[in-house]
Amino acid sequence: SCYPGMKNDVNNVTFMEEETAKSFPKWEDEVVESYWMMGSPLPVTVLMCGYLVFVTRLGPYLMSKRQPFDLKYIMMFYNVFQVVYNIWFLSLFLCEPHFMRYMMEESCHPHSPSRNKVLRLFAFKVTWIWFMSKVADLIDTVFFVLRKKHTHISFLHLYHHTHMVLIVWLYMKYVRGEQGIMIGLVNSAVHIVMYSYYFLSALGPKVQQYLWWKKYITWLQLFQFFVLMVFFMTVLMSCSVPPLQTAYNAYAFLQGVIFTVLFTNFYFKSYSKPAKKSSNACQTKEINGNLLN
Repeated sequence: SCYPGMKNDVNNVTFMEEETAKSFPKWEDEVVESYWMMGSPLPVTVLMCGYLVFVTRLGPYLMSKRQPFDLKYIMMFYNVFQVVYNIWFLSLFLCEPHFMRYMMEESCHPHSPSRNKVLRLFAFKVTWIWFMSKVADLIDTVFFVLRKKHTHISFLHLYHHTHMVLIVWLYMKYVRGEQGIMIGLVNSAVHIVMYSYYFLSALGPKVQQYLWWKKYITWLQLFQFFVLMVFFMTVLMSCSVPPLQTAYNAYAFLQGVIFTVLFTNFYFKSYSKPAKKSSNACQTKEINGNLLN
């Protein structure tokens, strides 16, 4: 493994495997609760309530008599950070090539839990890293508020950002089924393309003329949902996992359907009305809650 600190973790797990399988749930709880914001529901509840209050009420009120902030260079740095973070997240799975097989075979039909502690530990770590990326995504909305782009704080935007933070937190805290990590894998790959576009579009007209592929980012989003729906339908039909994991997988499939409807609606509103092109040209387009122009 090339994951930082994994060598020590493996040594610790080797010792733990001498314990009985009955101690496994307690060990899982201790590991998960050791991560920041995972000890209790309070931190994530406060975060999300504060987020919603700020971006829908407090922030617009505070900005009502102020000029919008010029955040061009801050946003460029943020976009680069998102690209690097998501590349790093995906690279972790290259460091643990056995995890993908484990995710679809061993964890799909589990035997003795103690056999899988090393990869379970890896699953917890990458899930928390995925969770933190969803927390970072909330900054998108803060930028909208500070730039007085309040019209872009749409239902799609708030639903997506709020839902992703809460569902990944619940997944790590209570579900812990490895199959759910597939959402993070596919989503991170899409985010690399998406945030790369945002960075390039901020470089000015000389670069923007080559960004003709803007609308295809939404196609990529829709393809993402299709892949995830197929994946979770396959898991539901072939995996023997605990009821809570089955419920989560069914919920993930349902969310794929919902996001497909929402993003398809966004696509047709944004790109399929040539008669209103002049009107739309005055508006800044949005994909997944981010500015495209």
